[in-house]
Amino acid sequence: MAGVSHIDEIIDYKQKIINTLGSSKAIVGLLLDDPKINMESELAYSVFDNNLFDYDYINSTLVQATALIMVEAEIPKISTATIKDMTLYVQVVVSKDYMKLNSSKFRGVKGNRRDNIVRQIDLLLNNDKSYGIGGIKLERVVVSGVPEGNSASMLTYSVVEFARDRRLGNG
Repeated sequence: MAGVSHIDEIIDYKQKIINTLGSSKAIVGLLLDDPKINMESELAYSVFDNNLFDYDYINSTLVQATALIMVEAEIPKISTATIKDMTLYVQVVVSKDYMKLNSSKFRGVKGNRRDNIVRQIDLLLNNDKSYGIGGIKLERVVVSGVPEGNSASMLTYSVVEFARDRRLGNG
């Protein structure tokens, strides 16, 4: 598709987050239940198709216990002609049958799979200076509603960003 939109950053930010999360051995290991996963393997790469989504995705017909990460972005406010606020949402959904971590695989790791995925996401994203002006900031983590048989947490991040896209020649 031709052209550049002021909204392209929504697509760019979501893809950047997905690439960051899918490149983390800790997150991929938690998603696939293998803390020693070979990050060069097809299985590790499969998270980009099966576990990481740039939209709100929960397949209600999913029969396999799994963990999913969904990334959404919005621009709730354009403060001035040069500054806009962006909000990023990262939702972690884990089948209740998949919440418990095997202590022989994940030695020394406390808590459940969902909370550990949330922890690893925040370690990667919070205060990352490659997003906006001054970096990405964690605003809140809440339990979110999902279909029966699943458990979820939603991380909300704020980013202050330039409102004008220089690629459009108006910045």
